[in-house]
Amino acid sequence: MRTLLPALLALSALAACAPAPVSSNAAAPAAPVRSLAQAQPAPASPTGIPGRTRPAPPMSKPLPPQRVDAPAAPHPSTACRSDADCVVKDVGSCCGVNPACVNKDAKVDPESVRADCAARGMASVCGFADIKSCSCDAGTCRGNSASTPVTR
Repeated sequence: MRTLLPALLALSALAACAPAPVSSNAAAPAAPVRSLAQAQPAPASPTGIPGRTRPAPPMSKPLPPQRVDAPAAPHPSTACRSDADCVVKDVGSCCGVNPACVNKDAKVDPESVRADCAARGMASVCGFADIKSCSCDAGTCRGNSASTPVTR
């Protein structure tokens, strides 16, 4: 009897934990059927990413706007094959006249260079070499200047 009593207590404890029996004759209540229009979507995650509970790390500060400089004044071609391809032309500068050795077919526009300088508020007193002649040196027009520079 001493061994039977603990066994009965154990069985009664197990029976108390068991779920209630379901009768096969009783009909289970049917779940309400919803149409797609009535269906509610699952609440969105606070992070906006399904399954993620922590927010994303903060973004870095946006980059500063990039400064785009105005296009530089065009540089006339100095390419050459012989000395005859090179001539002295006024290419202009913020100082005014700026003689340079360029290709004889190079298009120069000293007035647009001066207008660009004026638009940017740039002006100065400058000097330049007094170019007497030009020569073709290694495919580039180079000036042959006098010994003393001209100051304006």
